Amino acid sequence: MTMFSGTPFNNVCFPLADTEGGGYDGSAWFSAKSSMKAKNPLINLPYLVDQVGDQEVIITQSNACIAYLGRKLGLWGKTELEMIKCEELLCKIMDLRNLMTGLVYGPTGSDKAALAALIASVAGKNGIFQKLELGLAADSAFSSATPFLVGGHATAPDFHLWELLDQYAKLAVFLGLPPLLTDFPKLADFYKCFAELPASAAYMGSVLHTKLAFNNKMAGFGATLTGELYQHGKEDMVDGTGTF
Repeated sequence: MTMFSGTPFNNVCFPLADTEGGGYDGSAWFSAKSSMKAKNPLINLPYLVDQVGDQEVIITQSNACIAYLGRKLGLWGKTELEMIKCEELLCKIMDLRNLMTGLVYGPTGSDKAALAALIASVAGKNGIFQKLELGLAADSAFSSATPFLVGGHATAPDFHLWELLDQYAKLAVFLGLPPLLTDFPKLADFYKCFAELPASAAYMGSVLHTKLAFNNKMAGFGATLTGELYQHGKEDMVDGTGTF
């Protein structure tokens, strides 16, 4: 969202260090978290830090961060009805994320049958993809020239949905399944055309998209760029920390 709007930002990634016996050390994050609790007792990943007037604020929780950036960067609804739609979509898209993370960080996260069942669920009858497809089909402002979820202009939900479609599409390829969005032409247009917008080019060409894995080392899918499991102690993970 910041790259799309041309807003510089500092990205911070906390290393998850390998330890003896196949474990991981997350002390880099937990140390930082402890120091931030005084400003926001709810602190967790993700979070963002910004200056509001003369006060530094720390905002946490995914949807709170996304909505804040949407409002600040002009990527939000322009009317009350559009703002309601943004909020509804962020909640539904979070359902899509929670299904993915709940599986890949769980005990069957690398089980290919379980991963395929996840895709079958979200792409099946009355699944999340169908609901989003119907929403786009009913929106007269949606087109390949205006590939947006709300009001014919870019809003915060566009970015979270694109990120998740990208992850689910890569999962389908990883499993050798048919293309993810064959039965969802509007979603397919969104996925393709949103990525091709000139304003999306900075992110699409950045290390955050081309080199950073979807998930962290312990995930059953998306811990590496190929989708395969992370090999403990044998792979160098890209650090997305930097100013963009």
